[in-house]
Amino acid sequence: MSKGGGGGTNTVQKADPWAGQQPYLTDLYRQAQTQFQQGPQQFYPGRTYAEASPTVYQAEELKTSSISSSRIRIRFYCSRISTSINESCTKISRPNATRIFSSKS
Repeated sequence: MSKGGGGGTNTVQKADPWAGQQPYLTDLYRQAQTQFQQGPQQFYPGRTYAEASPTVYQAEELKTSSISSSRIRIRFYCSRISTSINESCTKISRPNATRIFSSKS
């Protein structure tokens, strides 16, 4: 009886950073650990956005007034159309108009 032979081989790979970078990386990780141990940062109490210019405010005001003006015009024209339709319906519903439309040519 023969036993299988050959010993196994172990390969170990190291992936250390370049020696010139190691001190900087060590310091970076040390700083990160210190910040983590300090806990979360406090909320910034000041304003975190830029103030809009007066031109932006003027544009918004013009847009709002334009929309309001358009709504008024739409209501006006809808009212005129409604009145016109009602007048036409009234004319059609008169007895003479009914005879005219119902007579065959």
